[in-house]
Amino acid sequence: SAKIPLGYTYEAQVHTEKTHNLMDENNTAVTDGNVGNSIIDFIVKAGKIEEGQKLPPVYTLEEQMTQTEEIFRALLPDEDLHIYSLDELFQNMYSAVFPDLAIPKSISHDMLTHCGLDFHPTIACEWHILYQSDAGKYCALGCVRRWVFHICDNLKLEETFGIEVEEGKHLPRVQTNTGTVVDIPRPNLKNEYMSRSSRDVSRASSTQDVFSFTQAKK
Repeated sequence: SAKIPLGYTYEAQVHTEKTHNLMDENNTAVTDGNVGNSIIDFIVKAGKIEEGQKLPPVYTLEEQMTQTEEIFRALLPDEDLHIYSLDELFQNMYSAVFPDLAIPKSISHDMLTHCGLDFHPTIACEWHILYQSDAGKYCALGCVRRWVFHICDNLKLEETFGIEVEEGKHLPRVQTNTGTVVDIPRPNLKNEYMSRSSRDVSRASSTQDVFSFTQAKK
């Protein structure tokens, strides 16, 4: 892992808390080499790349391109990976599909990073779901899935292209929750109010009767 330059520890800590929220290093028994090989395997399988062919382009948010390039260079110095702007790609896709509703890059960025799915319970990787579910929005796999789901949702796949939308592929999987429901008796506020009012009236009447009896004796 890269060593934090002298004087940047606090800045790195603040950035961590605001972005990926990673815990201390070496807490998952996974090395940089494992991560790099997994990334390459994923890209190769996703792009169905044969041996000797160039790897397909990689897209990420424009604001993260520099960090992504540096990480790939550190993990995979021998691979020729090209990083491109996902904001611009989605901007062009949306504007081509809906030419009357063409959008600027800033809007495409807002669509991609909409917070509606940030804490969806089925989007993060298995590790985050099991051990750090409250930080699922920072999961790298979860980020990529959210981008895909937002793109599919905004392009209206079924209406526009006739593509049958599938859970886990075009939109998040629905989580089935099971548990025990306990029905705790709750007071009827209206009846309680009426009961209290009746007691108050009765008490007031009794007080008035005593007062009248006292006055009569005088």
